[in-house]
Formats: sequence, C-alpha cells, structure tokens
Amino acid sequence: MSKYKFGNMEFKTLKAVKAYGKQIIKNTKLDEKLTNQDHIAFLKDVIKRHPEYTLLRDKEIDYFFVSVNGLKDYPSICFWIRKLNGEERHFSINKCINNSIYHYNMSKLRLLISDQITKFKKTIVLKNDMFLSAISGKLYPAENMHIDHKNTRFTEIVNRFFIRENINIRDIILTYNNPGDYIPKAKDEYREVIEQFKDYHSKFELQAVTIEENLKKH
Repeated sequence: MSKYKFGNMEFKTLKAVKAYGKQIIKNTKLDEKLTNQDHIAFLKDVIKRHPEYTLLRDKEIDYFFVSVNGLKDYPSICFWIRKLNGEERHFSINKCINNSIYHYNMSKLRLLISDQITKFKKTIVLKNDMFLSAISGKLYPAENMHIDHKNTRFTEIVNRFFIRENINIRDIILTYNNPGDYIPKAKDEYREVIEQFKDYHSKFELQAVTIEENLKKH
C-alpha cells in the first residue's frame, strides 16, 4: 500500500520519492525545461514541503528545469524554478522531504565553513583552470569541481562535534540570517561553539572530485 502521493505518483517510502527525483534529474539535460506532466505535477506537490515554500509557491511558477545549483563551494545538479517574474531559485528533493531543524542547521553549517572550501580550492586549481580529480586521477575543468571530505562525510563531522558538545541540533536552531545576507550568523549563545566547530572542521582533509563523481558516491 502506498504511503506517499506526489502529483500522479505514489510511493511506499521517502527513499523511493528521492530516487524518483534523482531519476528525473538523470534523464533531463542541463538547463532543459521540464515538459513531462507527471514530473511537473510531482515537483509541484513536493515543493509544498519546502521550508521556504512561500518563496516557491505554485501560482508563481512558470516552469521547472535542471541545472547546477549555483553554489560556488558546493556545486551539484538540482531542480530549479523559473518564476513568472523571471526570478530563478534552486531547490532539492531532500530539503523538501527532510524539512527539519536538523537539516536546516546542516545547510547553514556548510555555509559557515565555505571560506575553508574556497581557500582549499585556490590551492588545487592549476594555471590553466583545470584540477586533478582525487577519484579518477584525471584532469577536469575547474568549473566541474566539487569539494568533499576524504574518508568521512560532512554530516559525520557535524554529528560527532555537536554530540561531544552535548548540543542537540535536531531541536535548536544555531544561526540566523539578516535580510539580504547569504552567509548566516551564529546566534549569540552559540557564537563560541560555532567558532569551535569551524576550527574542528578545518582539521579534516578535503579532496577535489567532479560533480558527477560526487553524485555517484551518493
């Protein structure tokens, strides 16, 4: 018996919902407008669970397409919305399905260590704007680069640190954003622990892979 229904599609598990979303991305060319009505109906229902749905709401959507997310330090292929006013916003199925304080904190913590990612990138990009993939050992254009952690994952780093600090990031929000700010700021009561986390994170080894190689890992 199906437990979840999005558009015309029914799913037994949230894992199946995510897999369906990944399949749409895999079968869609970059920057290509989605025309399959089942795919469109699926996405219109899924984004209703997005934490920023008021910015993505159905009646303002012109069309969906697939492209790179536009995040300099964490590029990946995801869904985009083109709104009727010409504005474009990207979103992920995971963020819609996992609409929670935990995942909100995780996304903000990624942004807070983005300066470390940028610094690392500068050390590995060659003069001809190419980089050497840590997985394949081949050279690729720097625009196709993704930075991840060697021998661990960002989520594992975060979980270990905050468990050690006895802070439950599933129940409390650590940061806030001023209007117009992209990088979040730590709430006063968590300012010191956020600085400690950034220092903790800096001790883990990073590596460069392609966007496609990163997707295959997950």
